[in-house]
Amino acid sequence: MRMRTPLFCLCLAVAVSAATGPGMPGLSAQDAGRWKSVAEPVFKGTIWLYDSGARRDTTVVLVHGVGQEASEVWKPVIPALERRYRVVAFDLPGFGRSSKANELYSPENYAKLLHFVARKYQSGRLVVVGHSLGASVSLFYAGMYPDEPDRLVVADAAGILHRASLIKGRFLVQPKSKVARFFADRPLSLLNRVIESTIGSIDNTVMPEDLERYVDNELFRKAVLKENAQRVAGISLISTDFSPQLYAVKAPACIIWGGSDEIAPLRTSLLLERVLPAAARTVMPGRGHDPITESPEEFTRLLLRSIEMDDASFTPGRRPVPGGQSVVVTGERAAELTGDYDTVTIDSCGGVLLKNLTARSLVIRESTVVMEGFAVDSAGDAIAVTDSRVTMTGGSLRGDVGIVAEESRFDMAGVSIEAKSASVQAKEDCRFIFSVCRVKSPRRSGTLHGAVELEQGDSI
Repeated sequence: MRMRTPLFCLCLAVAVSAATGPGMPGLSAQDAGRWKSVAEPVFKGTIWLYDSGARRDTTVVLVHGVGQEASEVWKPVIPALERRYRVVAFDLPGFGRSSKANELYSPENYAKLLHFVARKYQSGRLVVVGHSLGASVSLFYAGMYPDEPDRLVVADAAGILHRASLIKGRFLVQPKSKVARFFADRPLSLLNRVIESTIGSIDNTVMPEDLERYVDNELFRKAVLKENAQRVAGISLISTDFSPQLYAVKAPACIIWGGSDEIAPLRTSLLLERVLPAAARTVMPGRGHDPITESPEEFTRLLLRSIEMDDASFTPGRRPVPGGQSVVVTGERAAELTGDYDTVTIDSCGGVLLKNLTARSLVIRESTVVMEGFAVDSAGDAIAVTDSRVTMTGGSLRGDVGIVAEESRFDMAGVSIEAKSASVQAKEDCRFIFSVCRVKSPRRSGTLHGAVELEQGDSI
C-alpha cells in the first residue's frame, strides 16, 4: 500500500471540499439577524459575516479553514465566546456564501481582507483565531500588520512547511534544471495534469519550484484550475513562503494542535513555537486536523484559556547552553537523548531522537537522527554530519560554521544558524530542505525556505 504524505492529505482535503456544497446554517432567528453580506475592497466582492454585535473589551475574529462549511465550523465555540467577547466570523471569498470568482485566493490577499474586517469591527483588544488555512492566514496577517492583533490563537496551521518537506524522500526541481525548463515551455494542458496528479497521487508528481508563478496567472486559474476557488487557495497556500511574516509577528501566540494531524504535521507546531517571539503550545492527543468538530468541548475550553492567558505566561528567548559531560552513542536503534552536554557523537545509529538537548558540539556519522528543540553553541563547528539523514525542528546553531556536511540529507524547519564564516559548508554533495529557517553569516543573512542541492565546496 502506498503511504499518503501530508501534502497528499492537504491537497485531498482541498479536492474533497470543492465537491461539497455550502448547505444552510440552521440558525435561530436571533442568530440569523447577526449574519449579513458585507462589501469588501480586496476581491471587490461580498463576504458573508457574523457579528455578535455587543461592544466588549475584547473582539475575537474567527478565520476558518478549507471546506465549504466555511465559518459554520465555528458554531460549536461561538456561544461560549460571545458570552464574554464580541465575536466576528466570516466566510472567506471562494468559500461558503461569500463571492466566488477567478481571483488569487492567496494567504497574502486573505490577510489583507482580515485586516479590513479587523479594522471595521474591532472594539477593544483584538484576538485573531484561525484553523488550518485560517490559522496560516492569521499568521500571515499578524506579520503584515504586526501592531494590530493583541493575541493569536492558531490551530493546526496548514502549509507552513516547505512542500518538499511533505513529500518524503523527494526534492523539487530547481529552476536551472532541464525538467524545470520543460515545465516552463509546455502548454496549460500539461500543467493541468500536474495539478491533477498533485491532488490524486503526489508520489508520481514532479512540481516546478516556482509553482506560485502559475497560480498567480489568471488564464492558468481559468483553464487549468477551472476557477475552482478551493483548489486555488490550496495550491497558493503550499506555494507561499511564510518566513518573512512569521519572523515579523509581535503578538503572543497560543498554538493548539491535534496530536494525530495527518494534514498539518505536528512538527509545524514545534516550528511555530520556536520562530514566534512568544508562544505557548498545547497538543490534543489523538485528535486529527479538525479538533473543533472532533472534540468541541475540549477545544472550546483550550480556546477560552488561550484568550485569557496572561502575557507573562509566554516564554520567549533563546535557552542558554550550559554544557556538561560528553557522550558517544554507537550502533543504537531508537535511542533518545535529552539534557545538557559538551560534545555529543552519534555513530552508526538509526532512529535517534535528540530532544530538548543543548551541546557545545555535535558529530553525526552514518546515522538517522531527529532533532527537536535543540541548541548547539560552539567555539568551532556546531555540527559535523557525514553520510547521514538529519531532521531538525525548532532549534539554534552557533559556531564558526553552523553545519559541516558530507554526503548527507537534511530537512530543517524553524532552525536559526548564526555563524562566523558560513552557515552551511558542503565537503561532498548534500541535499537540504529549509522551512522557515533563518541564517546569519558573512556569506548570507536572511531567511531560507526551499529545497537546495549543494555540491562539494559550496557554502551558504
